[in-house]
Amino acid sequence: MSNKIMIMPPYSVELEMEVLGSIMFASDTLNSINNILDINAFYLESHQIIYRCCLILANNNKPTDPLSVINWLSDNNLLKKVGGKNKIIQIADYGMLCINAIAYTQELMDKYLSRKMISIGGKIASMGYDMTQDIQARLDLAEQEIFAIRNQSNVTTKNKIQSSANICADILQELEKLKIGQQNSCISTGFDSLDKLLGGGLYAGELIIIAGRPSMGKTIIGTNIAFNISSSSKKPSIIFSLEMSAKQINMRYLSGFCGITVEHLRAGNLNRSEWDDFLVAVNKLSEIPIFIDDFYEPTSLQIRSKVRQIMTKHGKLGVIILDYLQLMVNSAENNVTLKLGEISRQMKLLARECDVPIICLSQLSRNVEERNNKRPILSDLRQSGQIEENADVVLMIYRDEYYNPKTSERNIAEIICTKNRNGATGMIQLLTDLPHCRFKNLEFEI
Repeated sequence: MSNKIMIMPPYSVELEMEVLGSIMFASDTLNSINNILDINAFYLESHQIIYRCCLILANNNKPTDPLSVINWLSDNNLLKKVGGKNKIIQIADYGMLCINAIAYTQELMDKYLSRKMISIGGKIASMGYDMTQDIQARLDLAEQEIFAIRNQSNVTTKNKIQSSANICADILQELEKLKIGQQNSCISTGFDSLDKLLGGGLYAGELIIIAGRPSMGKTIIGTNIAFNISSSSKKPSIIFSLEMSAKQINMRYLSGFCGITVEHLRAGNLNRSEWDDFLVAVNKLSEIPIFIDDFYEPTSLQIRSKVRQIMTKHGKLGVIILDYLQLMVNSAENNVTLKLGEISRQMKLLARECDVPIICLSQLSRNVEERNNKRPILSDLRQSGQIEENADVVLMIYRDEYYNPKTSERNIAEIICTKNRNGATGMIQLLTDLPHCRFKNLEFEI
């Protein structure tokens, strides 16, 4: 005789009957729960049929009371399949006991998502045995399955309509905290004039595009902002570098710290004093929580996975930097513009989900080179389309010195804000120290 114990999947017949009964008992219940309740959350097929019946009745502006449900099921030869007239009346009686239909619906969805986890667990286990597929492909598929559940869970917990009164109450509470210094809703970039232009700094949940032609300093300002945020807030920042290796980025940071050019550091011919300065820089940089991922061709899904791993281990993030957008797609492929638009959309969703600002660096088109005035404009965004639409802020970098070596504005970079969804546009100037890979605040007003 087998001693094997059968483990039943998580479900509750009574809970399902309470939710269905509440729909029949109070006609407005369905309006409150149908946006979060998946029909598959009902474990029993008979309950799925009844719920589908209620949806059809409601969509046709008909009541979902027991008599209407019985008549519809009867007309469609489904009444016997769900247990007959007495079963519908029994379920309707449960509605009188349902205290909070939304809470019960959430509990029902929790059980459904748990069942999906069990199912996907078996699927992932099968993938582990399938040695005919590349391991990275299998890992990507496994992550997609898990994130599909995560997304559905987010919908059930966040998909709700809020009244203006409740939103105003939340805003008032935030402003009161700001007033007494308990909360700061914006994140300083470390550049005073840029913070002022952006209304205080970066805001969590926003997508910021920093664009420029090659050699303008996109990577420098992006990595500088990450450094400034992590060094001041002690919150971890993540740099996804598709163009440079992690070692190259760290070398740039060390150059800025110790005041020795990158070229001199790479040569390794340091005197005693320089070596001491370098060791101090290494110790200082080691204390700042910056994480660098230099995988050359990440997908949006892989970026999301790595972000969540860092957040799980190290907590709330300071900023995420992606350097740079166009390297995430093969320029020889079709529909590059659409693919870049979808990537920028995924980055925007990730910013909102993780409540962190995301800065995506972007190339500008060659149209800039064909004009007398080389200062970039919004339409210069390469494959701009949806990138421009998804961005909350678009900043463009221009250095006159690059085009006009004899300019009076040497070592000056213009940061031009061409889009600011929640504030003003305009231009500020920063001091450049390119040999040491740094941007600095100007010591005087422009």
